[in-house]
Amino acid sequence: MTEATALLPPATLRPGRRVTFDNLQYEVEVKGAASPLRILHGVSGCARPGRLLVIMGASGSGKTTLLDILACRKAQGLLKGSLAANGVPLLAGHQAALAEYKRDIGYVLQDDHLEGLLTVRETLMFSARLRLRGVSQSDMASRVSAIIDQLGLADVADALVGNALTKRGISGGQKKRVAIGVELVTSPGALFLDEPTTGLDAFNALHVVRILKDLAVASSRTIVLTLHQPRAALFELFDDLLLLSLGRTVYFGPADGALAALGKRFINPADVLLDTIVQAEMAGDAPRLWAAAEAADSATRLPSPEAALNAARPSQCVLSDSDGTPPRGLPGVRTQIATLVWREVTVTRRSPFTTHVRLAQTLFMTLLVGTLYWQVGRSQASIQSRLGALMFVLIQNAFSTFSIMQTFIEHRPLFQRERGAGLYHPLAYFIARTAIELPQTFFWPSLQLSIAYWMVGFVPGLTHFVTLLGAVVLTTTVSASLMLATGAACPGARVAQIIGSVTLVLGFLFAGFFIKASQVPAPYLPLLELSFFRYAFRIAVHNEFESLTFDCGDNILTCIPDGPAFLQGYGMASVNLPLCFGILAAEIVAFRALAYLFLVTMYRERR
Repeated sequence: MTEATALLPPATLRPGRRVTFDNLQYEVEVKGAASPLRILHGVSGCARPGRLLVIMGASGSGKTTLLDILACRKAQGLLKGSLAANGVPLLAGHQAALAEYKRDIGYVLQDDHLEGLLTVRETLMFSARLRLRGVSQSDMASRVSAIIDQLGLADVADALVGNALTKRGISGGQKKRVAIGVELVTSPGALFLDEPTTGLDAFNALHVVRILKDLAVASSRTIVLTLHQPRAALFELFDDLLLLSLGRTVYFGPADGALAALGKRFINPADVLLDTIVQAEMAGDAPRLWAAAEAADSATRLPSPEAALNAARPSQCVLSDSDGTPPRGLPGVRTQIATLVWREVTVTRRSPFTTHVRLAQTLFMTLLVGTLYWQVGRSQASIQSRLGALMFVLIQNAFSTFSIMQTFIEHRPLFQRERGAGLYHPLAYFIARTAIELPQTFFWPSLQLSIAYWMVGFVPGLTHFVTLLGAVVLTTTVSASLMLATGAACPGARVAQIIGSVTLVLGFLFAGFFIKASQVPAPYLPLLELSFFRYAFRIAVHNEFESLTFDCGDNILTCIPDGPAFLQGYGMASVNLPLCFGILAAEIVAFRALAYLFLVTMYRERR
C-alpha cells in the first residue's frame, strides 16, 4: 500500500469504477432551428480504475458535454448509445443503478465556487457533514485531515479560502485542490473534473494533475478530466487519451500512442494534436481525421466496451432534470438545515459588512435622524417633522435590505454547484437563509429605533414604542423578502438592483406621505393597495398622533389642536392596526414563497 492510500482509513476506500461508453450520440433542441443540434457523434471509449483518462479537443469539440454525460449530470437533451459502470447499464430504465452510480462519483466544476469566509478545514467538514450519514464527528474530522494531507493543504488547513471581500486567501492552485477535496470526502469510485487547470500557472497546473495521477494510482480510482491544451510535462502524466473534433473521435487509446497514430512528432504532443485538429477543421478536412480514426488498427486502442453492454444498448434516453433532492443515504433535512445554519452563522460573523460596516451604517443613520429631528416638540411645525422622521425610518431600513439581495446573488453559483451535487434540498437552504436573515431584520431596526425614538422625541410610552418598532421591523422584513425574491428572479446583480430600486420607490411613493390616498388617480390604485409602506406608514402615523396635543400659539384659526384632529384631516382617523399588521405579515409570507419558487424552478443545474 502506498503512502497516499494509507492516509485514508481502509473502510473509506471504494473500488474504482470501470466506466464504458459506446456510440454516444447527443443532441439538443435549438430555438428557431428546424432540426436539433447534434453535439456528439458516436463517441466510444472506456475509463478504467487506476488510470488517468484525459479528454482533449479544441473549443466546441464536445469535451464538457461528454464529461457531463459520463458523470450523469446532463439535465437536457436527447442521448442515444450506451453507458455502463462495471458492466451495469445506467440508461433507459436502470434508475436504481444510476442512483447508486451517482452516489459513488464526484464532479469538480471548472470554476471553483467555494465559500470564501470558511477555512479549508471547515469547507471540507461542511461537505462531510452533508454527505456522510452515520459517521461520527471524530471520524469525519479524521477523514478530512487525511484528505488535507493527501492534497498537500496542511499548511493552509486553517486559512480562509478567500474571496473579493477578504484581504487574504489561499492561492488558485490550492483552491482547486480544496474543490477536489470537497468531492473526495465520500471516497468516490470515479472522479470527473472539467478543466481543472484553468486559470493556474504552469507549476500549479502540474501540481494539480500530478495529485490526480497519484489519486488514481494509489487508490485504484477512475479519474476522467477535460483539458484544452496542456503543456508537455502534463501530457506525460496521462494514461489514456480521448481526442475529439467537432463531437467525433479522432483518437482513443494510450496517450503515448496518439502522436504515432496521427503520424506526428514534436516536443509537446498536446500542441501538435490540437493544431492538427484545428487546422483540419478550418480547412474542412476534419472528416479525413474521423475516417482515419475509424480505420485505425484495433491493437492501438483500449479494449472496446463489453459485448454484453452492446447487446443491452438502449435506443435512446432523454436525461431527466433533477429536482435537487439529495440522494438516499445522505443526512436528513434536519441535519442539512443545522449544517447550513452553522455555515451561515460562521460566514455572517466573519463578514465585514454584516458586522463593522452595517453597525457603522446603522449608527450613522441613527445619529442623522436623531440630530436632524432633535426633540421636535409639540409646535404646529412639529407635525410635518414627525411625519418626515417616521417616513425616514421606514425608508432607510427598507433600503438597507439591498445587501440581502446582493449576498444572495453572490452565493447563487455556490448554491447551484451544491444543489447539482445533491448536497441538500433547496428547502433546507432556504430555511437556513431565512433563519439567519430574520434576526438581522429585527436587530438592526431595534438598535436604531431604541436610540432615535428618544432623540426625536416621538410620543412617549412603551406601548407606542413597541407598536412603531413592530411596524418598522415588519416593513424591513417585507423589504428583505422582496429583495430576496428579486435577487432570485433576476439574472444578474445590475438588473436586480434596478428592479429592486424601482419597486421600493413605487412602494414609498404610495405610502401616503407624498400623496394622500384620496388623491391617487384611479389607474394607480392597484399600486396603492400593494404598497407595504402604506400599511406600515398608517400604523406609524396613527400610533404617533392618536394621543398627542399641539401648541396653537396665537394662530388659533388654522391651528391643529391635537392628533385626532390631524388624523381626521389626513384621512387616517380610523386605522385597523391588526389588519395592517396582518397584511404586512401576509406579504412577508407571499414574497418568501415567491422567492422559494424562483429558487427551486430557476436554479436547477442546466447543463
